[in-house]
Amino acid sequence: MRSSGSLPSLIRLDPSNALAGAAVGIAVALLAVRPLQGFDTWWHLASGREMARTGRLLSSEPFTFTAAGKPWMNHEWLWQLGSFAAFRLVDGPPGDEEIDAARVSSPERAVAIDNRDRSEEKGASALVLLNAALLSVPFVLGYATLRGAGAGMFVASSVALFCAWGARGRFLARPEAVTLLLAGATLFLLDRARRSGRRGPLVILPALIALGANFHPGVIVLPVLVSLYLIGDRMGSALGRPARLPVASAGAACLALAALAATAASPSGVRIWSTPFTLSGIVKGEHYYNPEWLPALPSVAPSLYVAIAFVLALLLACRVSGRRGIDAASLLPQAGLAVLAVSGVRHVGLFFVALPFGCAHMIGRLPVLAAPSGESRASRSRRWWEPGAAAGLAGATAAFLFLAGEIGLGVDRSTTPVDACRFIALHEPRGRLYNDVRFGGYLIWRFGPRRAVFIDGRNELFAPLLQELSGIYSGESSYNAWLDLVRRFAIEGALVRYSPDKMGVVYPAAGDLPPRRGYRAFSAYLFPQSGWALVYWDDTAMLFLRRGSENRALIDRFAYRSVNPEDAEYVLQKAVEDPRFRESLQQDLTRRLSEPPSCERARILLGQLRQLPQQSASGAPDRPPSGS
Repeated sequence: MRSSGSLPSLIRLDPSNALAGAAVGIAVALLAVRPLQGFDTWWHLASGREMARTGRLLSSEPFTFTAAGKPWMNHEWLWQLGSFAAFRLVDGPPGDEEIDAARVSSPERAVAIDNRDRSEEKGASALVLLNAALLSVPFVLGYATLRGAGAGMFVASSVALFCAWGARGRFLARPEAVTLLLAGATLFLLDRARRSGRRGPLVILPALIALGANFHPGVIVLPVLVSLYLIGDRMGSALGRPARLPVASAGAACLALAALAATAASPSGVRIWSTPFTLSGIVKGEHYYNPEWLPALPSVAPSLYVAIAFVLALLLACRVSGRRGIDAASLLPQAGLAVLAVSGVRHVGLFFVALPFGCAHMIGRLPVLAAPSGESRASRSRRWWEPGAAAGLAGATAAFLFLAGEIGLGVDRSTTPVDACRFIALHEPRGRLYNDVRFGGYLIWRFGPRRAVFIDGRNELFAPLLQELSGIYSGESSYNAWLDLVRRFAIEGALVRYSPDKMGVVYPAAGDLPPRRGYRAFSAYLFPQSGWALVYWDDTAMLFLRRGSENRALIDRFAYRSVNPEDAEYVLQKAVEDPRFRESLQQDLTRRLSEPPSCERARILLGQLRQLPQQSASGAPDRPPSGS
């Protein structure tokens, strides 16, 4: 007997089917159980904390000194409050009072910071687990829809897990997870209404979309999916299958309009529709680069093209087998999301969430993929092995994730400057810090709003600044443009990540040596040792302080004399040419290895240094090079 496709009926009619669906849900959830690493997640958490503290929604920028007071459409306010609540449920980070009460650089302050960091790990773990549970829901609904359409248990499990694997790149603890959940729920409710002939599920749709409008602006895709589904249902008779939704044409139009109007049910109102287009214009411009908005080429998202080929193969198989009457209601939303996914990596998750719903009707019509009915020998044979095979597939997925070390909780310190911020909190360098865009969110969470940051991932607030930075990074602007920015914003330090790119530079003439060209790390170009001191570094971040500032005491105490770990190629070459520099570099690296936290970069660099030949020659001058 085939189930009707709803979750209660799965449990009532076939316990083994329900257990297979639960195994799929657990395996999908494990795909999302990774240490918290979303760069924007942190400023979302800080926003939730600030709203909880003040009791009002944020409508202007409170966290940066480069965009302070600018109007800000905070579309994700409800996710921010909810995620911050998840932190607090498990002993979330305490306030700053305990840290502030302790003397700067004292052991008491270090203990208070360590307590805070442990609480942060617990809060991050709670948020990761909650996010994983949310993300598993649309794929379980997809599994139920596949089974309701007649797909075999093992086939339904395989398709659901493949889709979850394809969407895994979007499994971050961010507001987007709610849009993925609601997209799956929307398609499930539409399919349920068609199969049951009842209007009840359709009435829920506008309410879901209205709720989602307060979580993430990506919800604007939902009324488009509803409209495409309704259009496809009306097209059914032309393709050999009558319309099956329990609403007339006028009712379908009203439902589509209600879904569209529901997107305005947030403080942002109809302005929510302008957000994706505004962001797209910024990040796709010549002055900014964001891989999320780039086209999903086969080299970037191969699973997307495998999935598209799979759908086309199903269409061909249905035609060859003579099983006509293509279900346009399911295919039109899938086709629209395929176009959207190919146009931008950030939309790939939506495509894979919708895929089980888009291909269920075709799988159910192909005997080789459908569940056998009746009491035939094949039916009896499949009845015992399919639940075990489906559960085994989910278990194999979980085992692979465990063995590959892909499962974890807490904070991902390889992308988050936790230890560098510990140094900042412990010793409190004075003045404003320049920071990498990817570090801005965590700096806001760690120190905001009492210590403003330079920039973060809210691109719409920083369009002119991004254009200015693009000129500096690309070399189109002179080094003086960087010096002007430092002076204009009174920057006294910088927290930056490691970049694989290098900057073309020209070294000024020195003595009898003519000017010469070379390539240096960006940090060597922006923060030369003549003007800046490296006072902290680990495998994730580097902290520079400007010489001649109020941080003289910290520089005297913590500055490294020779090392720049990002500029390893240059410093190793200089160590070959200059024995005194080599000795100083070795002292820097030995010192770093003796200090917590452990640093793999320092270990590798010291090993490379010890293998170098020794020469006696003068090194290259350490002057601010000009860009070329």
